[in-house]
Amino acid sequence: NGAVDGLASLRLSLARQLKEMGTAISETWPPEHEDWSKRRTELMAFSREVRESVQLADTSRRGNLRRHRHQRDLDADYRALRAMERATAHVKDMTDVLTDAIWRNPENVAVPAPLAEPLARAVAACAEAVEVWDPESDEHAAATESLVELVRLVNTSGSADSPVDATAAMAMDLRRILRTVSTVAEQ
Repeated sequence: NGAVDGLASLRLSLARQLKEMGTAISETWPPEHEDWSKRRTELMAFSREVRESVQLADTSRRGNLRRHRHQRDLDADYRALRAMERATAHVKDMTDVLTDAIWRNPENVAVPAPLAEPLARAVAACAEAVEVWDPESDEHAAATESLVELVRLVNTSGSADSPVDATAAMAMDLRRILRTVSTVAEQ
């Protein structure tokens, strides 16, 4: 149960991080709240804790005579864990990119003004898809649609005067997160 609860908590933490980043993108820069920008190492640490919990469940299951009555598909738990670890890495990357764009290096890592709202919508939609973690859900379809629109805008607005590197990097991470959700369901 600890492993299952840990996986659910990690999923919700990733969704919350994405929601707060989507909100930050929509705000006047620099955003008034920056808690999300300091959470990237916490997400990685939490991911390691969940891995340890799943491994502990696997180890304790082997020595438990009641395991036949309480069958648990730990292979599915490990697949879910690996998927959430990948999603965590992408969310961490997005956190770093957005932190650079807002505070550390806004001159060289930009989110052009015309792309800010579409990016915020795509990030918020991805947060909803991560929270549900079902590739057949309406949330996943909406996130995919928002991402397609964002990529279309990135492709049409790129020029020497308007760098889109932060937006494009975040769009790629969003794509990878949505693909990760889909891949786990296929297995």
